[in-house]
Amino acid sequence: ISKPREFPMKSPASAHQSAMLQEPTPFWSRLSDRFFKHLTLHDQTVDEISELAETGQIVYVMRSRSVLDYLAFNQLFVRHELPLARFANGVNLSIFRGFREWIVNLFSRQMNPPDRGLDLPLSHGDATLIFLRERSWGISKRTSPAYLQKVVFFQRTSDKPLFLVPQLIHWPPAPPSRQKSLIDILFGDSGDAGRIRKLLHFLRYAKKASVRIGNPIDLQQVIIDHPAWTDERVARHIGRLMLVQLGREAMTIHGPPMKSPEQIRNEILERRSFKLELEEYMKTSGESLDASRSKASYYLREIASKPKYMVQMLIARFLDSLFFRVFNGVEVDEVGLKKVKDAAKDSRDAPLILIPSHKSHIDYLVVSWVFLRYEFIVPHIAAGANLSFFPLGTLLRNAGAFFLRRSFVGQDLYKMVFKNYVWKLVREGYPVEFFIEGGRTRTGKLLSPKMGLLSIILEGVKRGEYKDLQFIPINLSYERVVETASYRKELTGGEKESESVRGVLNASKVFKSRYGRIYVDFESPILLSDYLKQRGLVSIPQGSEAFRVATERLAFHIMHRIQEVTVIAPSSLVGMVLLSHERRALSRTRLKSLIGFITTLALHRDARLSKSISNALSRNTARIEKKAREGLGEAFIARGEALRFLIDESLNLLKKLVDRVERSGQTLYIISDKHRIELDYYRNSILGVFAPEAIICSVVASHRRGVTWPEFLKKARWLSELLKLEFIYRNDAPFEDIVSDLLERLKKVGVIVEEQGLLHIGLKEEAMLLSSSLRHFLECYWVAAHTLKSAFERPIEGKEWVKSAVEQAGLAALQGEIRRAEAASSVALANALQWFVRQGWVKEDSITEGRKRKKTYQVMDSEAFEDFFNTLAKTIADLPDGPPPHLSPLKHLQDQKIETDEHLNSSDEIPAVQDDRQDHLKEPAVESEEIISSDETTTVSKDLMDAFEDQDDKVQAEQ
Repeated sequence: ISKPREFPMKSPASAHQSAMLQEPTPFWSRLSDRFFKHLTLHDQTVDEISELAETGQIVYVMRSRSVLDYLAFNQLFVRHELPLARFANGVNLSIFRGFREWIVNLFSRQMNPPDRGLDLPLSHGDATLIFLRERSWGISKRTSPAYLQKVVFFQRTSDKPLFLVPQLIHWPPAPPSRQKSLIDILFGDSGDAGRIRKLLHFLRYAKKASVRIGNPIDLQQVIIDHPAWTDERVARHIGRLMLVQLGREAMTIHGPPMKSPEQIRNEILERRSFKLELEEYMKTSGESLDASRSKASYYLREIASKPKYMVQMLIARFLDSLFFRVFNGVEVDEVGLKKVKDAAKDSRDAPLILIPSHKSHIDYLVVSWVFLRYEFIVPHIAAGANLSFFPLGTLLRNAGAFFLRRSFVGQDLYKMVFKNYVWKLVREGYPVEFFIEGGRTRTGKLLSPKMGLLSIILEGVKRGEYKDLQFIPINLSYERVVETASYRKELTGGEKESESVRGVLNASKVFKSRYGRIYVDFESPILLSDYLKQRGLVSIPQGSEAFRVATERLAFHIMHRIQEVTVIAPSSLVGMVLLSHERRALSRTRLKSLIGFITTLALHRDARLSKSISNALSRNTARIEKKAREGLGEAFIARGEALRFLIDESLNLLKKLVDRVERSGQTLYIISDKHRIELDYYRNSILGVFAPEAIICSVVASHRRGVTWPEFLKKARWLSELLKLEFIYRNDAPFEDIVSDLLERLKKVGVIVEEQGLLHIGLKEEAMLLSSSLRHFLECYWVAAHTLKSAFERPIEGKEWVKSAVEQAGLAALQGEIRRAEAASSVALANALQWFVRQGWVKEDSITEGRKRKKTYQVMDSEAFEDFFNTLAKTIADLPDGPPPHLSPLKHLQDQKIETDEHLNSSDEIPAVQDDRQDHLKEPAVESEEIISSDETTTVSKDLMDAFEDQDDKVQAEQ
């Protein structure tokens, strides 16, 4: 137990009437506990101030004089055992020490004026506090510069450094308005309130006050850096620095002053650059100035958000109920959030662009809720126009959402207006949040980024609208998504229902279920200027092609950073193990062991484990370490056993998807084919984290007698290229170095061993678990290649082909040609088609019909396509779990003995693929249409799902 901090007062307790209270009266003590008990300081901040007090002497600095603020910090400092100020200019706390002392002080004011007394605590080494501004008769003005000058003078004569610590309390969390009302003029605005308004704020917002402590300034170092400066000049300099810091701290709470939607609209329409663009549009469209301007104004009203603080707080209260009644709470990465708050201090020069992953409609409000509850700026959120219907649209606008149409095709003026609106938000310093994946993932796996909105924001830098940006990657994860029912309906052949009032009313059903935890994790901010420097660029490229490439690379870099903060949740571990093992049923003992293995692998790669998992492992550290000395297998079992309660909790969450059977005293878990595609969501949510290890295990396991490094590297490159549209890979090092790091990690956990220059599998079942986790993707690509043979002679329309391929995959799974029913995924099939286009084997064309653009495809290189088809079939057959039991095309290929392992090892047998790794598909601008929208997923038809259910019923009857 550490000794409590002690900062004894060196000057007499009665030295000055402004000194903070060490022992207030019982009445004031009860009052302060009631109103100030919710105020707190971060542990790191407390430690930093304590270290400063031990090293030197502290001078607290606040912007505007306020007895209430002073008393609030008094309470905080007492609670956290921090140095109390023994002097504060213009403050008298005698009445809070008792009636007698107040009377004594009343008669001694002439002898001891309240604005004197700074010398004594400084000379005794005590902490002091200086207010920089004060209000008098409705006018805000600076306090006397003599206080700071006296502090500077004292520093010149002292060997100990004086640290100036800026601090503030912001009572109303609502952002201030740009327009000053008469009340603001008479009683002060929220940042500089007079006594009456401060009291009203205190009574109304006491429980919502926000505390900020800024970065300290070493006054001794300032004097050393400027030896020629006078005391007056040093005082002016540090006064300005303090005001700037306090302003930045306030920015992290409420952001920049708010402008009304009308003011923003008028400023956009009156901007010179916009008028020039409007003139160019008029020349090409032939529209008049009045018509064009009227249409632009209409578009701005359609797009613009109308944030209202009271609505945001009402939504936050509703989400409080939702998150803690329907979910088991929200786990917030507080360390990462602090980095975001620190970044917000520089948001005037580099505005924040928040980029979360997108898994649920709740995502639109999760980040805002976290920011409100953690006293931070609520962002402006980009939302699809399909959510703008009444009343949801009105609610979202008031929460901070602005809306964009799905397509900009043929809408040049709308596109121009939308761009200028986004640039205006960023230029004003408002945080902007958008989902770079475009739509919600139906598979649980991160989607490839869409370049539209990111390119618009970067174009603003290129045009000089703003100089720099800070991108904040955010990972939102759920143990169980709310939309499970609608996702399953879509993934079993049903049409996606359009968003409507009826859908909002039906959403109330979620209150009848439990959905586990929500995880909100933040990656370190990406400063655009630093990112460009690291890649040898001075600024955003000006050329269109170079700009496109730079945008894509940044997009995938952001996506990789989002993936890096993926939380490994218990439900994801359960889903991954239950779907990736190769037995019909899995025992409870083996389930825990394999979960222990995946957890061990996650620890070795520094992946983020949920707090519940981390806490469970910490409580069992001694037992796990003891078992680890007995062998790797025992360590896996020990970790799985430590997580047994979390495993049971997850199985209960997923009980509709997992069948439980008791046989011979053992508990077995079975996943029927009809539930695999739904459970696949949970596996996919963490599969991106382990995909590189899975690729390595797949390559090594396919060589029964071991594989040499050159051959292994060639196969690993081929397989990673094949799956590049499914996963987000590292691109910050050469491929060989990345693979070497992965191999070393797998060797440490015993999965891979190296003997006589050959790589072998060390732990067969664990390696099979990893390699089998990729099988459904390989089978999906094989089905895609098989069905594309129909496009040898004539082009086929993209969406029609996807529907046909989904049906074919469902039939193949039903007939035993492939093992994985979840291979019938329209998302993966569409990715496969795009991969073929990139290889040059399939030609992509576009046909415009009205505002929509349809894409057609035709196989161009049939020979290369056949080679790939055969090689992929051999790759699937060589997986550790072997080919499917009821092969037709695959068995035909095997019966003909297409290649032996040795023959396939020759360099010319693997079809060449373009090695551009993370230079992904050319993403079209916002106006183009994807082959398949992430909000229009179609997979196995209802008839096929019924067939799966019949087949499962027969298997269970046999058991």
